[in-house]
Amino acid sequence: MVASPKRFLWPREHGAWAQMAMPLATGLALGRPGPAAWLFAAAAALAFLAHEPGLVLLGARGPRARQDDGRLARRLLAFLGVPALALAALAFALAPVAARLSAAAPAALTLVTLWLARRRLEMTIGGEVVAGAAMASALLPVALSAGAAPRAALAGFLTWSLSFAIAAVAVEAVLARGRPGAPDLGRRNALRAGLLWALGCGLAAVLGLSWPVPVALAPIALFGSAVCLRGTGPGRLKALGWALVGGSAAALLLLVLGLRSG
Repeated sequence: MVASPKRFLWPREHGAWAQMAMPLATGLALGRPGPAAWLFAAAAALAFLAHEPGLVLLGARGPRARQDDGRLARRLLAFLGVPALALAALAFALAPVAARLSAAAPAALTLVTLWLARRRLEMTIGGEVVAGAAMASALLPVALSAGAAPRAALAGFLTWSLSFAIAAVAVEAVLARGRPGAPDLGRRNALRAGLLWALGCGLAAVLGLSWPVPVALAPIALFGSAVCLRGTGPGRLKALGWALVGGSAAALLLLVLGLRSG
């Protein structure tokens, strides 16, 4: 019997890398990062890299993947997960009280994400939204450790959570067009993207942030709605991913400028 090739247990989607990097960059840019902020950011990055090996060991990728890749997954999880925990513990010891309390959000959302993955629900629209919120929540202890105002940190978390949710509904519409017999989700998901932007506007008003959140969300919301309505198919998914990265970069710039000037 020929052994099956080992999978590359590393995030390969550039969109996933952007989902990790953009909130962390926002958190660092909202204040003046010291050791605790940088340590929290490094711990989050390592945890992101350890995510796939962890899913393999949990059995979320199926028994065959666990059998074929289990040894590599264990090595990677030890190599990445142990330093991530050590850096997070050191950051926690150095961080102010507000940042310590906020660290409960990424911890809880990560556990929910793993539970969904274990139940093979990670790739559903709900699972994608929760996973996006988990990555966005890493901003909170980073920003608060860097001295950002709690309102600004919360606004950053809100913006990226909704941005990732909009991206998820756009990708869902694109993938549905590649499944024979599947209904076209374009109009429905374009409406969802608009409603998510409107939700951001409403929550920003509650936070007393009149424009940074809505303006930062606008590039992703407009792009996501356009993708849903134009009938783009799965063959364009890679190009769409890069376009979303560009939209996320624009959102990062608008958000940081708005929050720092506010």
